[in-house]
Amino acid sequence: MMTTRSPSGGDARHGTSLREVQLADLSALLALEEACFSGDRLGRRAMRAWIKRRERIFLVVEDDQGICADILVIRAGSWRLARIYSLAVHPRARGRSLARQLLAAAQQEALARGAEEMRLEVHVGNQAAIALYRSLGYTSFGSHDDYYHDHSAALRMQRRLRS
Repeated sequence: MMTTRSPSGGDARHGTSLREVQLADLSALLALEEACFSGDRLGRRAMRAWIKRRERIFLVVEDDQGICADILVIRAGSWRLARIYSLAVHPRARGRSLARQLLAAAQQEALARGAEEMRLEVHVGNQAAIALYRSLGYTSFGSHDDYYHDHSAALRMQRRLRS
């Protein structure tokens, strides 16, 4: 469990703070899902289960209007392989490097848990996210056809965390 904050733990220019998720965040997280995703959203039951689960990394960013971004990282069998399950930044909060901040914090926490590699799936049409991941050292290693609710494909990406 993340208990300390790195220098990237907040952004004074935008009044944001990064912290672990809490059960009290459930409604705000569901609203964030609604604002960010047209489909493939986590429902109330699934979100509550992820919040309560111990073997995950679940971080949120708050600003003066509430939760504006989150990242959920799960383990794939063991923590040797960590998987970004969800990353969301509210449209009102985009352009503030919150996704980059969340990714850095999640990668740091995954490393502390013994992860050697981080993987994710991203919609093939989400060029902004793909560019962000590539700028952080993620490389493509495959795809999943018919992955999302609209039957579109997902690009699979990965990054080594340890050499």
